[in-house]
Amino acid sequence: MSARSTARKRETTVELHHEALNALAVRMRAELPAMVEETIAVVLRDHADLAVRVGAADVRIGIGHTHERFVRILEGSGDDDGGANVAFGAAAAAVGASVEGLMAGYRVGAQVGWQRVLRIAEELDLPGPVALHVASLSMNYMDELTANSLEGFAREAEAAQGARARARQALLDALLDGAESDHTMLAAAAGWVVPERVRVAVLLAAETRRLDDRTLLLGRAGGVAVAVSGDEGALDHVACAAGPEVAVGEAARSLHGARRLAELVVDGVLPGETTLRWEDHLAELVVHADRDAAQTLADVRLAPLRDASPAREALLRETLVAWLDHPGRPREIARDLHLHHQTVRYRLARLRERLGDDALDDPQQRFELQLALRATRPRS
Repeated sequence: MSARSTARKRETTVELHHEALNALAVRMRAELPAMVEETIAVVLRDHADLAVRVGAADVRIGIGHTHERFVRILEGSGDDDGGANVAFGAAAAAVGASVEGLMAGYRVGAQVGWQRVLRIAEELDLPGPVALHVASLSMNYMDELTANSLEGFAREAEAAQGARARARQALLDALLDGAESDHTMLAAAAGWVVPERVRVAVLLAAETRRLDDRTLLLGRAGGVAVAVSGDEGALDHVACAAGPEVAVGEAARSLHGARRLAELVVDGVLPGETTLRWEDHLAELVVHADRDAAQTLADVRLAPLRDASPAREALLRETLVAWLDHPGRPREIARDLHLHHQTVRYRLARLRERLGDDALDDPQQRFELQLALRATRPRS
């Protein structure tokens, strides 16, 4: 076959393919209204939440535009930049639709459209290469459609998240400023219901992503991460120092208590790996209210127990604690320490040598020793 014959055959094939594609486009254009209505019916039936959130009218506009674009691609009449799909994805995110719901809606449109392509292709007896070309156009369009919609969805979701975070911080600031005011508008913007009573907690761990922001109002106050809760259970298993439960108008007082409790964690007085509630640590809070006085008391009263051996010093402290719990009852001390009572008597004798009889027998000095033990921690 000559080169001229080969070129003529190629031109003829291209022309036939072009005519076949045009015939498909004409049929798809004719069936466009029915295709849109079928897609809308399936979306309303199987993905009602998407339709409710976005609105039936906007769903109709989005479906109509999506199918119209594909028909124009088949017609070869040019295409827009997909901006409408970016906008539709953003609109879906703005009303709280899920990305899964959005993608499910597009899949419905793709299935409805492709079923028509297959039926019309069979009726027109389209050549195999033309069918493959249409399949390629369809897949490329679906990829573009998804990418554009996800771009819009992500942009709006990020913007909404930032706006929500700002609204929540504004609400938090308003609650903590102590002023009597109506927080209804701020609460609505923040998506948080203000309870009648709250507890403010200083978070002791940097990880906050796993906290439930439906029950916790998260933000920052005075340079630290805090959470406001109206639900006691919301703070369970959270590493935090929680202030007293108060009326919502006294949230600042709860924050003050939480900060004092957190300071005791920083000082090593209390552990920082669990939920600390203000009312469970009142003794430590009272003892450490004046840190200088507490430290001086500890230095003076516990000085006789200082020893070059940390282990020996620990034994003396342990014995002193047991004596203060059971003064004058060595057998009960022996039971608590799991020691023979003669061993306890030996230890008590060493304590008396160091502290003096008055320190163990005088109620006032015993009280001061108890305070001193709470004001300091044993050497490790």
